[in-house]
Amino acid sequence: MRKKGSTKPAQNRPGRKNATRGHDNDKQPSIAELLACLADPDPYVRRRGALELGRYGPKAAEAVEALVSALRNQEDAKLRKNAAIALGKIGADSAVQALATAAREEEMNWARPSMLLALGAIGGEAATKVLEAFEPRTEQDRDSLRRALGKNLSEEVFADWKQAPSNSVLLRVPVGLEAQAIAECREQGVSACKVQPGFLSVSRPVTEIPSARLRCIYEMLIPLSEADRPDQKAVGNWTPDTLMGLVGQLLERTDALRDWQNWLETSASSLRFRAFLNLGKARREQLRQVAELIRQQLAPFACEDNPSAYLVELGLVALGSKVVLAIKPSFLPDERFAYRKKDVGASINPVVAACLVRLLGPRNGGMILDPTCGSGTLLVERAMLDPQAKLIGIDVSPTAISAARSNFQAAGVLGRSQLIQGNGADPQLWHKVALVAANLPFGMRVRGDAKGLPALYRAVVENVQRNLLPGGVALLYTANGKLLDEAIQQCWRGRKPVRLQTNSGGLSVMIRLLRR
Repeated sequence: MRKKGSTKPAQNRPGRKNATRGHDNDKQPSIAELLACLADPDPYVRRRGALELGRYGPKAAEAVEALVSALRNQEDAKLRKNAAIALGKIGADSAVQALATAAREEEMNWARPSMLLALGAIGGEAATKVLEAFEPRTEQDRDSLRRALGKNLSEEVFADWKQAPSNSVLLRVPVGLEAQAIAECREQGVSACKVQPGFLSVSRPVTEIPSARLRCIYEMLIPLSEADRPDQKAVGNWTPDTLMGLVGQLLERTDALRDWQNWLETSASSLRFRAFLNLGKARREQLRQVAELIRQQLAPFACEDNPSAYLVELGLVALGSKVVLAIKPSFLPDERFAYRKKDVGASINPVVAACLVRLLGPRNGGMILDPTCGSGTLLVERAMLDPQAKLIGIDVSPTAISAARSNFQAAGVLGRSQLIQGNGADPQLWHKVALVAANLPFGMRVRGDAKGLPALYRAVVENVQRNLLPGGVALLYTANGKLLDEAIQQCWRGRKPVRLQTNSGGLSVMIRLLRR
């Protein structure tokens, strides 16, 4: 297919506590340390140790026996659940029968699905036979069983458009950066308009949209039908009858799903789909209810709910006072960001980066510097936008510099770049440049604390003040907007910054543009 007991940590064993918390140490604990955690008297440490072993994947094969033993622990369902997750990630063929026994005997409804999914992750003939023979007890069991069996589909599935299922398309884009996405669409000959924050509308069939050349969009959605929003309450407070009535109404208003063979060419015998809800803070149970109703309604038309091997996603999107039934094609190849061979923690989303670099203005081959470059995404996206741009990346982390170098090479921009390992606050590492772009550390989601951020922010702004050429622009991006604004107020002598805001990874992120 073309696609894609106690819960508190022990206070008297800080060393063991750190061994089970990667963010407390600079390096990941070893397999030997995590195996020791499985024998710890503290249930919290045992559970974390089991879960962390899964991060090693097949490299943790030596831990299989200990994890199987943890899977048999009759007193700690959370430990059994975490051990199953780890065994699935390790891909332990020898654990199939132990997982099968555990799934049959597990009395905790919230733990059993993890055992089924672990069997699906391991795969193979033995795991498939176990899954096919398993009798689900709850709807969550049935959902997990479908997903697990879907992971074992081995055949390659071809899929492509025959024609467009609708004459319009919705584009999901970064909130607050819609103008940049619209500008990119215009450059590609596509007229788009904003319909609400984070969504653009295009009155053209999906088959006429050059999605492979649109870097500023997250995804395309194809609307099939719409209905008035039935309840102004938050979606999480909707009754099942309200939600089910809405889904039934939307399904009745379209023939596209019943006649999917008219617009989709595929070697699969069914339209494999996964359900989604983009209605705000919906509850997981509501998604299950929606998936079940869609499954029941579309089963006679060879539509199969398969969350592990799907061709399209099918679900609901809130657009103002309307709710839209839409599909997201998952079979289309997406090579836009294939250059991202390596990554580092707290990296910027490449779609957001593609929008941000358009804020820097004319593409005249100027030099752009990123003092906290990480894996280099902002620099590469500017290089993609401006084929003559020269790149300078600075980062204190050798891992980040190595990742950026790999990504630059994959993007074909290594020859016009310079990478410097060092502190971006150091003025001696800076150059006179026309452009600066920085995804500054937020002080969250990263290892260590945020005590050094005020000094770093001030130093970056001071370096911008010293080195930005006349007519130049600096773009600074951070979720710690208050700290950045304080640094700008203290250190920047020039016009007031342009203030923008977007959302990324569940965070509200501030954008400040400083112009010389």
